[in-house]
Amino acid sequence: MLKRCEQCGIEFKTKHYHGGQRFCSNRCSGLWTAKERGQSGTVRQQCPTCGREFSAFAGDKRKHCSAECYHVAKRTDRPKCEVCGKPVRLMRNRYCSKHCSVAARPRPGTGSWMGFYQRAWKANPDTMPCVLCSEPGKHRHHPDYGKPEFVLWLCTGCHRKLHADQRRKTGRNAMPTEAPICE
Repeated sequence: MLKRCEQCGIEFKTKHYHGGQRFCSNRCSGLWTAKERGQSGTVRQQCPTCGREFSAFAGDKRKHCSAECYHVAKRTDRPKCEVCGKPVRLMRNRYCSKHCSVAARPRPGTGSWMGFYQRAWKANPDTMPCVLCSEPGKHRHHPDYGKPEFVLWLCTGCHRKLHADQRRKTGRNAMPTEAPICE
């Protein structure tokens, strides 16, 4: 069934279940209702994203001319990688890649026990004789953990005796006063 729109005058075809349809679109219906109430139908506005002028209903709170401009204005930049400064893949990430994630981790030797032993190993790569009995030294003993490079070489038996004596006594009388120090 063909009808004529009461707002714009265009002929349109109605569906059989919309027999009482008076307007060709919701826009025409809104304009006719606004005119009947004494309101201005549409207002001309300027889109803040693209600068194009568009018309919107007076009561609308639209600021953008299209959904595309709205999404462009809403879009935020991705965070930057904390290591290299490239944009990250997901918004929740701190690093752009596994390489940057590994690069940001603390290095062994800056405060971990593993770093402590690695520094001592690098400082004393070659074995020396035991400072107590002169047998081949297999253990590195650290009398002061604040100085990881300061190492006394001990054989297995002397190292066990030294730590057993230190557990029993509070003093360090089992330590030699004059010992060759490996640095």
